[in-house]
This record gives sequence, C-alpha cells and structure tokens, in this order.
Amino acid sequence: MVNSATVPVSDVVVTFTDAFHQENNKSALTTGFDGCLFLPSLVPTASLVVTISRDGYVASPASGTSKTLAISDGVVTKVTFEYAAAATLRFTGNDPDHPLPADLAVQWKVKGTGGSIEDNAITDVVTGLWPGDEVEAWAGFCPDADPLFTASARSSFALSPGATTVAQLPVVPLRIRGLLPDEPVTAIHADDCDSTLALGRSAET
Repeated sequence: MVNSATVPVSDVVVTFTDAFHQENNKSALTTGFDGCLFLPSLVPTASLVVTISRDGYVASPASGTSKTLAISDGVVTKVTFEYAAAATLRFTGNDPDHPLPADLAVQWKVKGTGGSIEDNAITDVVTGLWPGDEVEAWAGFCPDADPLFTASARSSFALSPGATTVAQLPVVPLRIRGLLPDEPVTAIHADDCDSTLALGRSAET
C-alpha cells in the first residue's frame, strides 16, 4: 500500500472475500508501518476479492479499492494499491478587490488527455480527489469561457494529500459607467448559451 508519493500507508483496513472458498474470507486486517499485509495459508483460488478502506483516504483511478486475485499453490501473490489522504478543491478569484459572483459557474477537469469536464458553482467545495493529480479550472460554463476557445492556456492547480487546494481563477474587472447608484446589474450572454448572471449593484464610484 503506497500513497501518491510511493510512501507506505499503514492502518489501512483490508478485507478478503472468496465466494467459493469460505476459509479464505478474512476481515478487519490492517497494514503495518511498511504498508504491507501478509496472509499465509490461503486455499488456491481464482476468486479472491481484496478490498481496502480507511476514513478520509481515496484510491488512485488506476488502482481502485478492490481487486480480484488468482492464488496458486506454493506461489506468493502480490498486489499493490495506491491509497492516499484525499485532496480537496475549492474556487475563488485571484483579485480580492473584485470578487466573483456567488452564483458563477466553474468548470474543471483533471489535467491531461481524456477525462470529463465537471461543473460546479464558485462556492462549491469538491472533496475526495486523488492527490496525485493536477486539475485545470476556469470560470463560466459557456464554450467561450474555456481559455482554449481563444487558444489561451487553462490555469492549472496541483492537488495535495489531505489538504485543500484553492484554485485562484483569473478575474478581469469591467467598469460600466452611466448607471444610477445602487442599480442592479445583470450580464446576459450574447450567443445561444442561455447564461444570465447577476453581477450585483452599482456603486457611485
């Protein structure tokens, strides 16, 4: 059992389940300081399911938390899981003098090829992320909000085990003149995105 930095992970609960050999069933065993667990005298089988769990931890997408093993007589079978304290992601603007609207949509994805784009609100906190990943994030859900729409680079943010990464999204202030004080201001997308955003109320300055 190793984490995203290949450091051994102790105190992970391991359960062994075999639908055809009940004597192989074992529960509530834990990994030691070296991240290992040795289980001798198993009955040869091709249906031994190994499942891991620990509160606040998450497995890498490639590893998962459950694997089916084939056990042969006289052979030591090894299996490795990637397991680490889960990372958390939240969003904010990079200009505290011009905060982003609370109902603004945010899109993000794990950096690299493939993978789906996720939708969240600027106020959302995303939990249970694999800390070995890096994510790309941008404000707005219309297609032209994606920096790639204008051949620009997406902002990327590294995830850390057991920590919260704050994705500081770029803010571009816009000054609108000629409004009355304390007048509500709404932005409407010009194309077919069906996006309406309340920007707040105007100030005298």
